[in-house]
Amino acid sequence: MIRIAALLVLLVAAPAAAEPLTLSGFVFPDRVGDFARAAMQDYEKKQPGLGQGVAYTSGPWLANVYVYDMRRTSIPDDPASDVLKSQFAQAQDDIQASARQGRWLKVELKRTFMYPEDGPPRFNCADYKLRTRENTEVDSVLCVGAAKNKFMKFRVTGPQGGGGGGGEALRFIETLETQLRPGA
Repeated sequence: MIRIAALLVLLVAAPAAAEPLTLSGFVFPDRVGDFARAAMQDYEKKQPGLGQGVAYTSGPWLANVYVYDMRRTSIPDDPASDVLKSQFAQAQDDIQASARQGRWLKVELKRTFMYPEDGPPRFNCADYKLRTRENTEVDSVLCVGAAKNKFMKFRVTGPQGGGGGGGEALRFIETLETQLRPGA
């Protein structure tokens, strides 16, 4: 009887796993590897076309995922298309603009690349080294692609040398993108 009571206490006290979050036809899981889903922001309500953003965290890492359509009715999923190259350029400009607004003391573009590099590309990506207002350098990876007639933008930022350009950031992007993209 004591064992049953103890088991019931454990079952009641144990936190239930969060339900997957569905936005614009994409199902965002509670966890992606070591990253836990943290918050969702609905930009669409105030600015149609800007969609939604979902944040994930893992220790010092922050991953933001945005799904939006910019009010376009057709979005190609080819990263070499002019539409996706334009969105990628806009996302890069947004990083520079945030530096001009004081979010970053320094923004250094390390490289641009298509991802994955060893197969058919699905994203236009860039590696950055950023310096925070606290004078700490961090790595940040930006990737822009498309699926289900929506743009998909990933921004993963964390400790310098901790996986920017590969490692932690690209593992997160690959894992979540595989879950979000049909047939991936």
